[in-house]
Amino acid sequence: MRVLLCRGRYIHVTERHLKKTEEWFDQRGEWAVFVGRLLPGIRTLISLPAGIAQMNVVKSTLFSAIG
Repeated sequence: MRVLLCRGRYIHVTERHLKKTEEWFDQRGEWAVFVGRLLPGIRTLISLPAGIAQMNVVKSTLFSAIG
């Protein structure tokens, strides 16, 4: 996360954006993993934000299996 903050100015990411994203994923992350597993283009990438957010492994695996 620190690297993203240091290099964020090049891709227009601020600390405020990261905080909002973290809050959103804390609230809706489980459903995001479930729905993300159903969508072809996102299916392979959805595990990355779940891992970064340190989502519960059992829940993440369960939602991935169901999706």
